[in-house]
Amino acid sequence: MSIFANYYTQEANLNRRTGINEYGDVTYATAVKIMCRVEHNYKEILDTAGNKITSEAMLFTTVMCKPLDIIVIDGVTYTVKSCKQINNLAGTLDHYEVYV
Repeated sequence: MSIFANYYTQEANLNRRTGINEYGDVTYATAVKIMCRVEHNYKEILDTAGNKITSEAMLFTTVMCKPLDIIVIDGVTYTVKSCKQINNLAGTLDHYEVYV
């Protein structure tokens, strides 16, 4: 159980990126509700290519997200920029920090 489990009081919709269709448009799976804690603050992070980008918010959740997935929080749509696995003291998964 995550140390933040009691604080996962906000719902968000996660649309996983599934690929690109024949027209070159990105396709997404249907939305799945996830429980999370959202902290709105701007932070400079590195993307997978090593470029500096600005994150608008960070989510604490037990659901792994991938870059380019879409998360909708309170009607605002965000694109996942980074997802970092956080382990507990025993070395097992505790939660994910998702930067959007």
